[in-house]
Formats: sequence, structure tokens, C-alpha cells
Amino acid sequence: MSVRSVLCILALTCLFCRSTRADEAPPAPTLDPGIPNEWKQEDADPGSHRAQITTMIQGEIGKLKGTDRAAISGARQWLIRERELSLQFGQHTSAAYLDIYTHELNDAFVAALSAPNVPVPERVNIAIITKEVTDDVQTTNLVPTAMLLLKDKSDGVVLWGQRAALNLLRMSFSNPNAKPADCDPLRAGIIDAVRTHTSPPLAEVLAYEAYVGVNPGYFPHGDLSDTAIQCLIETNLGLQKTRLALYKTGVPDGPEVDTNASEFLLNVNAKVNYWSRLTPDQQLQAVQCASDLLANAGERAAALSSSGNRELITAVTHEATYLYQLVTAQFPTPDLQAALSDVQSLSGSSRPEAIRKACEAVYPALQAVGAFAALKPPPDIDHIGSSEIGKEESGAVAGQGG
Repeated sequence: MSVRSVLCILALTCLFCRSTRADEAPPAPTLDPGIPNEWKQEDADPGSHRAQITTMIQGEIGKLKGTDRAAISGARQWLIRERELSLQFGQHTSAAYLDIYTHELNDAFVAALSAPNVPVPERVNIAIITKEVTDDVQTTNLVPTAMLLLKDKSDGVVLWGQRAALNLLRMSFSNPNAKPADCDPLRAGIIDAVRTHTSPPLAEVLAYEAYVGVNPGYFPHGDLSDTAIQCLIETNLGLQKTRLALYKTGVPDGPEVDTNASEFLLNVNAKVNYWSRLTPDQQLQAVQCASDLLANAGERAAALSSSGNRELITAVTHEATYLYQLVTAQFPTPDLQAALSDVQSLSGSSRPEAIRKACEAVYPALQAVGAFAALKPPPDIDHIGSSEIGKEESGAVAGQGG
């Protein structure tokens, strides 16, 4: 991802946070006394204090509804801080306390978000708290809250809600008894958020963060179970198909981010070889997406001026590189490798007919390979008139995949 895109993410994050804080000089937050640390310790019985914990949580959430910025800031910090035991106690926060705290927090958030006419700042604050709490709390109790946040109409709420949902999705992989279908609600919610928020600059940010969040290459831990990998595979395929559908009527915001899916799915690196963990049907779907991306992005690039097609050219050259690496390692075919090399050699100065010819040549060359004989032709897309040239660039944010 480009520097411009990173700055865009930071700007959006700051903008949405700012709506919940003071304009220039926020007043010092007012923090209420916390939940007693004695209730959070490993040898404690937090269940006997459940009603008190619930009352304290609800009291802080009630402050998010007000207009006192110091009280709102204090309540937000309180709700994030109270997820864990103070470090000065030298003990770990008990799993029993975490379960109770996140369960009651979720119930209170669901009730708050389900109320009519909830102001955007309150919803953004709930989303920020949910994301921060799910950063390091090993429980999926906040899934219902995340699902509501993903369906919100506000860009700021969805941005933080997706970050929480990605935390929860990755967290679910730690369950040794997890089944593939367990991740379906979160997976569908993340994909749907990308599908329904297509305007720049949020569209690219949502897509990029989703792709990174479900790419095992960015995970800090070791090998993932087959269940976890299958969830990540299906999420990447779903995201890429959703974004590819946008080429029907135009150019999606930050087209290059969609190559992140192929960076994972087509990876034949000896150390990870994620390609080998795809089923035959998933492999065909992944190559179909790559074929469609090259054809549709290439067609859009050929219809734009050289100043307006830079992101699309970057997208097709990166996508061709991932496909070339797969083909060279698994299906060495001179004609196909030559076709992909032609796409890799494209640049912003390439003539429209050269762009179109190079990108159109990939599908038939792929289909000639036995393993990909079932590939379908790239979907037809609506043509962009000359008056539309450069329109996408004026609103899009540059992106760069893996």
C-alpha cells in the first residue's frame, strides 16, 4: 500500500476519532473509580459481583450519550481500561472476569446500538471501545456488537467496527474445537461492509484493512489450523469477488489493493505454499478472480488517459506477477508465461491498444492449461465514455498490495 494510502488511513482514523473529542484542546477526562482489582484476580469469584459490574458498565455507557466531552472521554477510557487487571498487581486477569466483563459489555452495547436515533458520536465511541477491547481479550463475546457496527451507515462506525470484527475473527482461530462455519457471520459481515461502502476514501481503506486482516502472512503466530486457513481462503475469495463486481460500472477505489488476495491465494512459496491448502474448486476460483481482474482492470486502464490509469496499471502488473509465479512453479507453460510477462511489462506510458491486447491474451492462455480448462470468460463491463476519462483518479486513493 502506498504512502498516500497509509496517510489516508491515518487521516480517516483521526477524523472519526475527532468527532468524539473536543475540537482543539480537549478537557482532561474524568475517570470514575474502576472495578476493584480484587474481583479480576485469578483466585477471585467475579460471578458474585456480576450485578455490580453490570451496573458500573451501564453507568459509563450512559455517559457516552451526553455532551460533556470530558465525561465522554473518561467513560471511553474507563470501558477500555477495565477489561484487565492493573499491571501493578502482578497477576493475570482471570478468564472468568474477562468472560463476565465482555458479556455484560456486549449486552449493554447491543441495547445502546438498538435504540432509535443513536447519535453518530456515540456509535463511533462504542465502535472504538469494541475495537480496543478486542485487541487483546481472548473471547468472542463481542461478536453481536461487531455485527451491528458492520451494518452501520456511518463510515466512521464501520471503519472501527471492521477492525473489531477482524480481531474477533482471528481470535476465533484459537478455539481448538472451532468448525469452519463458526466464522461465517463475521466473514459475511466483513465482506458485506466492503460491498456496501464503495465511495472513496473509505472504500479502499476498508478493502485494504480487510485483506490484510485475513492474510496469514501478517499474523504474528505460527501455523494455522485447516479450519482457520479455510476461513481465510473463503474470506479472501469473497472480498475479491465483491470488489471485482465493481468493475461492471467503473473502477473501484484503490484497485491495486485487490491483488492482496492473490498474494495469499496464489502463494507457492516453499515455506508456506498456501496454494496447496486450497481445494481444487478454490484454486479454480482464485485463478478465475485473477483472470477477471487482469481482463477488467486492463480494459478500464486502456479506456483512460495515462494520467488516469496509474493505479490500474499497477494492479494488473502486480496481479500478473503473482499469477506468473504460480504458473512457473506449478504449471510451466511457455505461451502463458509469455502472456503474463507482457502484462508485467506494461507501464503508464503504454499505448491503450498494447494494454488491451496484453490483458486480453491472458484468459485464453490460462484456459489452454488443463487445470484451468473450466475457466469462464471475463464478465462484460459497461464502457466508459471519453467524458469519464480521469474521473476515477480524482476521487480514488492510490493503493498497493503485497
